[in-house]
Formats: sequence, C-alpha cells, structure tokens
Amino acid sequence: MKNSYLSWLFAAFCLFSFRGYTQPSLSVSQVYSISSYSTGQALEIGGGGNLNHGGRSANTWGYWGGAHQQWVFQPVVVHGRVTGYVILNRNSRMALSGFDPNAGSGFSQAHSSYDPAITNSSTIREQLWYLTPINNTPNAPCRLYLGDSYYLTTDGNNNVFKQRFVNNDSQLWNITQVSNNASTSFTMSAFQIINQYSGKALTVEPGDPGARDVKQMTAWGLACEEWTFVPSATTSGYYYIVNRRNGLVLEIGGGNTGNGAPVNLWENYQHAWQEWAFLDENGFGPLLTPSEFTDGRLVQIYSRHAGKVLEIRGGRTDEGGPANVWETAGVPWQKWHIQFSAYNRTAAPATNIVALAAAQAPTTPSISIYPNPASDKLSILGLNKQDLEVSQVQLTDVRGREVRAIYQDGQLDVSALAPGLYFVAISNSKQTVRQKFTKL
Repeated sequence: MKNSYLSWLFAAFCLFSFRGYTQPSLSVSQVYSISSYSTGQALEIGGGGNLNHGGRSANTWGYWGGAHQQWVFQPVVVHGRVTGYVILNRNSRMALSGFDPNAGSGFSQAHSSYDPAITNSSTIREQLWYLTPINNTPNAPCRLYLGDSYYLTTDGNNNVFKQRFVNNDSQLWNITQVSNNASTSFTMSAFQIINQYSGKALTVEPGDPGARDVKQMTAWGLACEEWTFVPSATTSGYYYIVNRRNGLVLEIGGGNTGNGAPVNLWENYQHAWQEWAFLDENGFGPLLTPSEFTDGRLVQIYSRHAGKVLEIRGGRTDEGGPANVWETAGVPWQKWHIQFSAYNRTAAPATNIVALAAAQAPTTPSISIYPNPASDKLSILGLNKQDLEVSQVQLTDVRGREVRAIYQDGQLDVSALAPGLYFVAISNSKQTVRQKFTKL
C-alpha cells in the first residue's frame, strides 16, 4: 500500500512539473514520425483500404514512410505560450484522440475539435497532448500524455493504449522530422484514388509489372495504386494522372468517346484522352485546384476528350472491377476520394524519408524474399545454413494478427493465405528483418 501511494505521489509530481515545462518547439510546417523508444516501431493509423474514416485505430508498425505513419503537430497557444499540441495524422488530417470506439483503452483518429479561438483546453481534453522530454533535455525521447493525464503507452508488440504514469521505456517516444508538410509540396506527393462506393483503390495488377488495364483493388499502399498529378502541357486546369510504379499515364483506350470506354495506362503523348480534370461530387465546375481536390472532399474525375467521368463499371465492388468512363449520373461509383499516400520518393530520391529509411535499414546479413508478389511458395534469401537452423519466421496480416504458414528449408508455404498484403519477420542469430509481400 505504501509503495502504491508513493508511486501515485511521484506520478502527480511529474504531471504538474511537466505541465509547467515549456513545450518542445515543433513546427506545424514540418512532418514527424513518432516511434517507440523501446521497440523502434512507428505510431500509425493501421489497417488497409481507406484510412480517412474517423475511428480508425492507432497501432505501431515498422516505419516505411507511409503518410498514415506521419504526424503534424498543431500548437495550442494560451496567453501567447504553447501549452500543448493537437497531433494530426498526415494522411487523414484527423487528430490523434484518446477515444477509441474499437478498444476502450486505445487511441484512434477523430475530426479535430480544436478551435484557435478557444483558450480553455478542457474542451479538447481527448485531443490535447503534452510533450515532456526526459530530463527536460531537447531532442531527448518524450512522454506524450493527454489532458486527462493518460500516457501514450506501447505493450512492446504492435498495440498502444492509455495508462497512468509508469517509470519505464514503454511510455517513451522519439519524435523525428521526416519531411515538409504535404500541403506545401503537392508536386512531390503521391496519392491514392479511392472509390466512394467500393472503398477500393484505383490500380493496375500488382503482380504484373507490365500491366496496363486499370481496375480497383483493396488499398495496401503499393506503388501500383499510387498516382501523381502533372499539369497538362496544353490545357489549363487539366492533369496527366501518372502511375507511380511505371510512370505511365491514365487514358481512355484508343481515344474512344463512348459510354463504357475502358481506361488503361499508356506512354504520355499529351493526347486529349490523357487529360483529366477534377469536378465537385455532383459533376459541376469550376475545375478544382490541387489544394481542393486533395483535401478529402468527394470529386468526379472528368475526361476532356470524352466529356465523361471515370467510374467503376456497373458499380462493382469486387476485387478487379474494371474502370471505364460514362456520362455523369451522380452515382457513388463515379465519386472518388483523393487521399495522400506517401512522399514521392521516386521523384525526390534525396528526401529525408529515404535518408531515414537508409539509416534504419539492416546491413549484414542481407535477407530478402522472392518472388513478391507470391502465389504459393515464398523463398527467403540471404540465410546461410547455420542461420537457417536458428531462424524464426513470423507472419502477420495488415491488422497485425499472426497467421499460420509452414516454413521449411528456406521456403514459406503461403498457398492457403487469402489474397492481400502480409508482413514477415525473419529472425536469425544476428538480427530481425521485416519484409512485406503481396499474396496473389
């Protein structure tokens, strides 16, 4: 009882001492990763598909530069002094909240309730975060806690939860600047195009590098489902929609203008049937600007050549439903969310994200998996015979749940897995390497 009482006194002392400490200087014009000091895993909004919904839960995972793993710190200023931050997810622009509808003790994202005109921080107690560097030292690991005195805590796996103060590493986090805020660097950003009706992403076949037929599939953050928007060389307000994986552009096949004309990828010849504009969700102008069509609103994607809009044929919701154009009818399968996916590392190979990934990348031994995507067997390369005898292989799905697969003689049998994105953690006597792969 005495020890418990002393622990609470120590927690209370830390709480009131920390609130009096000047908050670290974090710029709203910069983007940061938040990674666990104990595990190195990055805080993210987890799961596949459309990550823009309120209530999506937070967890930790290995950092790979996705926008759902990046955060913007919006300062809360009281009497001219920064007293805390609202932490906004870079992908959804929603706030990290202490209320999780999926898990009572977890965290999720929610629409920010912060109003700069409000100085009473109790109105946003579930979204107001205080940062307390250990030893009051700048650039040191921080504790992050809410206005209700619950701390961001990891269980050492992939889960985060609310807990009162404990004096160990589970509540310590590294905050690292990774790039500029996406709102100021549209031309250096890659986006996913998510269909409102199906919730799936516009893409080409992940397992075929030469694929050109455009369709919808569940979004997993792959390069084949990421797009950049390049202004037309000839027509103001129109864009070439460029696939990040192969650099080809979205077009109406053969310059067709009829209802149902298929959409595919092709080399950019600056044809009219390769030019697209963005209208509001009802198909009305004026043409939207980049800051408008990437702000989360619903849009229609309009072909200059055909005078029709992009849709998923017949309102299909299945994997592989093909894309075509049709006269605008205001139906949900003609409406799209343009959501930020990642900093465009192909166009800007020297960005901070790449430098960070390179610094964190394992050196020796080199372990890789092949083929990727895979349909039946996944070979693990780079392990010598001695290492194979002590290796452990753990396979998890995109939600962090462990799945069963037989590992033998350097091969993982994935034939029984459902199609989708998976992560494999490969451990030998020297290190643990995590790789992701797609099951066809």
